[in-house]
Order: sequence, then C-alpha cells, then structure tokens
Amino acid sequence: MIKNILFDCSDTLLRFHAKEDLATQLQNAERAERIHNAYFQNEAWNGYDNGELTVEELKAVALSLLDEADRPIANRYLDTFTDHYTPIEGMAELLQELKKKGYPLYLVSDFPPCFQTLWERYDFFKLFDGRAVSYEAKGSKKNLRLFKYLLETHKLDPAECLFIDDLDYLVANAEACGINGHRFVGAAELRFYLKEQSIL
Repeated sequence: MIKNILFDCSDTLLRFHAKEDLATQLQNAERAERIHNAYFQNEAWNGYDNGELTVEELKAVALSLLDEADRPIANRYLDTFTDHYTPIEGMAELLQELKKKGYPLYLVSDFPPCFQTLWERYDFFKLFDGRAVSYEAKGSKKNLRLFKYLLETHKLDPAECLFIDDLDYLVANAEACGINGHRFVGAAELRFYLKEQSIL
C-alpha cells in the first residue's frame, strides 16, 4: 500500500528550459548547446551536484573548454540558470490534492546548492514533508545513495513509497531500492495513473 509520494524536481515539477532560452538570446542553437554542455555534460557537474565542488571550481573546469568569446556568456549562464525553471502546468494542483488526501510528500533531486533558491521561490514546496537533495546528502539518484538517504533519514518503508521521475533509468534505480516507480510524462497522465492506483 502506498503511503508516501516521492517526486523528482527537474522536468517533473519544474520545467528546465535554460538551453532553449539561451539559444533564443544568442540566435544560435549550436553555440547555446556548446555552452550548456560545457557545464551539464561535464563530469565536474556531478561533483558540483553532490556538494564536492564549489561553483568556482565548476566554472574553472567548464570555462576552460570554451572559446574566449563564449566565456562571459557561460559565466552568466550558470549564475542565472535557476531563473529558467517554470512550474509544470497542473502539478501544483496535484500536489495539493495529494496533501489533502493525507499523503506525505518528499522531494528526491540531484541538484547543487542553488536549489535553495527554487525551494524558497515556489509555494508548492511548502507542501513537502522532507527532501533529499544531492548537494546536502552528498549522494545521487544515479548511484542509489540519494534514495537510501531519504529512506533512512525519514524512516520510510520503500514498499510504501511511490517515486515519480521523468527519466526511466532513475525510476529503475528507485525500484532497485524497493521503491515503487512511475515515469512522469505529464500532469494529466499522472493524475490518471494515481486514480487507477486508487491513490487519488
């Protein structure tokens, strides 16, 4: 029986569209992708996510991969990337319904320290009973440590938890920890699934 609902953040609760916004700003999709990938497709990002590298250390690695002309843009890009998250339509209402039904809500997210900006910006995070964020837990969903951290910290039975994420392999990682999983494709589909499971 499901008693706790666990949510990913990026592209599950909040849509991340920084690369698209940068491409529009630069009028150059290829250049935007190069700048974006210098950070997000870099192994150093995992260290930043997990609280092992400072933002200055991440920038030093990423900027070294870019041409001099791209570096000032890339520097600003990282400083403002949390501005490019917007709520996914229908999710705030769904969270409120789950809360009214009595389900504790937990966040499980790979995110660096700037996550706190988003946590304070959006009121629906006040509905959550706890969180496991990679920079605080020094662990990731990718290696299962973040799931284990949440279960241990909040004394949760994995069989009583449902984890919702937009990425198949992270849903599979949750299931490897004994947590029930569901891949997020949109608020309407999730609502249908939750009703089908007699959760809503």
